[in-house]
Formats: sequence, structure tokens, C-alpha cells
Amino acid sequence: MLNTLEALGYVQKNPKTEQYGLTLKFLTISSAGLSHYNIKQQLAPILHKLSEEFGETVHLVERSENSVIYIDKYESEKNSVRMVSHIGMKQNITTTAVGKALLATDSEKDIRLIWDKTEHTAKTPYTITNYRDFLTELNEIRKKGYAVDNEENELGVRCVAVAVKDAFGAYKHAVSVSAPINRMDNKTVEKISKRMLELLK
Repeated sequence: MLNTLEALGYVQKNPKTEQYGLTLKFLTISSAGLSHYNIKQQLAPILHKLSEEFGETVHLVERSENSVIYIDKYESEKNSVRMVSHIGMKQNITTTAVGKALLATDSEKDIRLIWDKTEHTAKTPYTITNYRDFLTELNEIRKKGYAVDNEENELGVRCVAVAVKDAFGAYKHAVSVSAPINRMDNKTVEKISKRMLELLK
């Protein structure tokens, strides 16, 4: 096994002592995992605060190519309505508020690459399936600093999301507040987004 790891560049043998040690390649993988762990720990108090303050469900997602994966979730005890989302669930990056918030941090070249390898089936009548319309949406997100899912991913559900920069300066995660549309009017969206930007930017 050590010979295999050495051949792949993960460990290195000291010719004098004949002992093996970890290389920078292995430490890079370790750092990525540590970053994932740290951001959950770092954001946990903020996610809890948002959930309790607004009485809604709060998610933390991680970007994975043309998808987002839910890695944390907080539900308030104030409301009996529960979101169908769960930790480990994967969603299309172009139809979710969290996904749009993350893509708004990309260059147009990178956005085009993601768009071209993503299936654009309308999940609801409100799903954006035209590329130019999508770019217009991302430009608005850049101006405002937050994204909104207006029933684009699931009928009856509206979400507000903000992309979060990690310790390495990369936007790999985003936070959202989700609620049934009857509790998420435009005034509430403005209130929640303002608070999210205060806590997360």
C-alpha cells in the first residue's frame, strides 16, 4: 500500500531512515476536508440565529460542479411546516437561489461552461431556461448581493441566498433562508436579505 501511495505522490520515503512521511499532495486533500469542516463550525451560530430570528428553514450548501449539495440545515420550532430538503440532497445549480448566488461570483466564461453541461428542464412554470435571461438574473444578483428563487425549483417555496467566501477566498458555499411563498413576500425578502448580508458579508 505504501508503494502505491508513494507512486501516486501522497507519501515520500526518507532514504536514510527508510521511514515514510506525508507529502504536500496529501496535505492539500486534508486542507480541503478541514475547510469543509471549519465552515460548518464557523457558520453554525449564524445559521441558527437566522432560523430563530425569522422562524424559517436555513440551509448551508456546498458547490459540486453543476450542482449544489446540502451540508447543513436548521429548522425553527416556530413553524410546523417543514421543508422536504435534507442533508446530502443534491440540486441543480441553475434553478436554486444558492446556486445562482454562487454562479454570480463566476466569470461569464465559467458560467457558460456550467450552463452548457447542465440539463435545463423546467421544474416549474417559473424556471429560467433561457441563457440570456439567466445572465440578466445573475447581473441583478451581483448588484443586490443576494439571490432569490421565486418558485423556480419548487412550487410554493421561495428562497433567499447569499454566497459565502471561505478562508481561501473561494466561493464554494452559500446560505439560504427558505419558506412557503405565503410567508415570503417581497417585504420579507428585503428584510431577510439585509440581515443575511449583515451577518455573512
